Amino acid sequence: ILKSEKYKKVICGFPGTTNAFQLAIELVCSFLVKIENKNNEDLKVSKMFYDTFLAIKNDFVGNLLLLPEITKENYQIIFTGHSLGGALATIASFHCINQKIIKSEPILITFGQPRVGNELFARYLTKNLKQIYRIARPKDLVTLIPLNGISSKKFRDFMLSKIDSLDEILKKQLHPIGYALYYISTQQMKLLLKSL
Repeated sequence: ILKSEKYKKVICGFPGTTNAFQLAIELVCSFLVKIENKNNEDLKVSKMFYDTFLAIKNDFVGNLLLLPEITKENYQIIFTGHSLGGALATIASFHCINQKIIKSEPILITFGQPRVGNELFARYLTKNLKQIYRIARPKDLVTLIPLNGISSKKFRDFMLSKIDSLDEILKKQLHPIGYALYYISTQQMKLLLKSL
């Protein structure tokens, strides 16, 4: 967790997948579990991602609560992560919104994030987060996992096609959060970060 008094921002960053074994687990652990939420809606996320978040939740929330800035509306809270870290940033932003831990409207920025939850979860987050930036490259395999809901034929057709949007084939069980920004350049990234 980083804080900038000058820019009035708190940045919550989450690390990505660290080794091949962890990636293999992400590929096979694709079943969904209900995520704790105040309205008891049927919001579901990947069990592997949720278990990983639950393992760090108390430390993360405890450290976040040490910052009085999170209760100020003039501070911007940014959740970010790459790969697995993107999934964790997504679940952490959900948790902070749902439990009303932060005052201001957070921003979610992910890089090469896997799919996280069911359609209800995606709708909830999209409704409650006005700024979501999901940065990915076309045909990035990590953005396809977990693979449930994607037949081998659809997967093969996608990998052999010239389709630029993963969103076209990811509409079954797990849904991407936000709209993907593909092939973002360093210049575009600088402009995006300056606009925040």
